[in-house]
Amino acid sequence: RRLRACRKGCGQRVPLADMEEHCRRDCPNKPQACPYAGVGCEELVAPPERGQAHLGAHVDLLLGALTRAQAEAAQTRHELALTKDQLAQTRQQAARTEQLLEQT
Repeated sequence: RRLRACRKGCGQRVPLADMEEHCRRDCPNKPQACPYAGVGCEELVAPPERGQAHLGAHVDLLLGALTRAQAEAAQTRHELALTKDQLAQTRQQAARTEQLLEQT
């Protein structure tokens, strides 16, 4: 069987009959989810394309994720403050109830 250089440029030599499977499954240069998939990038990129040209386009995605995280943190702080107030009120009511029970 004659070997051919990988079409994706990984440097491996593969039998022509196995080239499709190699490129789809085994090739280290096969497209994979972008490292920024967690913040919204839906592109599949091959390792040689993961340089500055592709990653530089993600500043807006990161900024959006940061803005959402900051808004969620502010909401959580607000809810925590409300919960603390409710807890303080509940403790006061419990103390008053305890005093009433001691008086009877």
